Amino acid sequence: MAETVGIPTTEILSAFNRVGQEAVGSTGMEVLRNAGMDYRVEMRPIYDANGNAMDTGYRVITRTDTGQALGVTSKKYGIFQNSQMIDLIDRLCNHTGAQIDRIGQVDNGAKVFMSFRNPEGLSFANGDTQEDYDIYWYLISSHDGSTGLKMFPSPVRLFCNNQASILQAFFARNGIDARSLSIRHSNLLDTRIDDLLANFHLINNAAETFVEEASGLLSVNMGMSDRIQYYIDVLGLTQNEDLMAGGKDYDPNNPFGLGTRANNTMDILMELETSDTNTVGDMNDTAYQAYNVVTEYIDHRWTMDKDGKQLVENEKATESAVMGPGMRMKAKAYELLVA
Repeated sequence: MAETVGIPTTEILSAFNRVGQEAVGSTGMEVLRNAGMDYRVEMRPIYDANGNAMDTGYRVITRTDTGQALGVTSKKYGIFQNSQMIDLIDRLCNHTGAQIDRIGQVDNGAKVFMSFRNPEGLSFANGDTQEDYDIYWYLISSHDGSTGLKMFPSPVRLFCNNQASILQAFFARNGIDARSLSIRHSNLLDTRIDDLLANFHLINNAAETFVEEASGLLSVNMGMSDRIQYYIDVLGLTQNEDLMAGGKDYDPNNPFGLGTRANNTMDILMELETSDTNTVGDMNDTAYQAYNVVTEYIDHRWTMDKDGKQLVENEKATESAVMGPGMRMKAKAYELLVA
């Protein structure tokens, strides 16, 4: 697997296999305990410099085991404990026959996530080979007020373990109300759980639709110039108009006007276009190839830092690729091709 120009090829796990840890345990509480997440949180008053409780509309969400403050929220904020989250995962797994896969937290519990995998994957033909996808579901919540309780599917291409992202734009385009899969932390949180479970079939339909649409990208030809502009648009690479055609410093060897850093990124993308993962079957010079080059870059290379001649994991970027800005970047990469 090509990783970066000038650095020896390295077998690097995809981001979704690096964030959090494998779920270990025969019960939900065992899984929480083995992950170091079997704690509770509670609302506590905000105190002034003299130690007096302040009469405000806000409270501090605090871990009861360590006393660590995780965030400041409205006192109307509804707490959803990690134990409640694992119970919800158990209900979902019992409903589908799936099993919890991974579990983790960010900033000692400010955000928490759990994932489980569908027992059956999806596939489609790609020339003389088969494209296989496993379907994972992510359940994300927070104890700092940064996000509600959200559930979304995330297909993973098995050939390279690239992770796709299905977010609001996809749901809207396919007539699905994304709000049915997201719950605010409020006093109504518990009652909305049943609604989320009732709408779970929407996720199954969404995952199947994604794989059907992805197969259609094989029939969309993309020339080199179109692919380069696509990479620029998805990754937000900076272009200098003075270096482009008609500019005062036009450089025919750099027609897209990319700076040094952007050119280095483009070199990596061009190398990834030639990797075994992105040249199988009939995917050469297609939208399907371009999309998988982007997701492989984000999941495998963007989440790593250069350290001399080594590649070391950037934990924040890894979390981002799975459930943050990097995840949204992958969703954008998909929507630009199919919307």
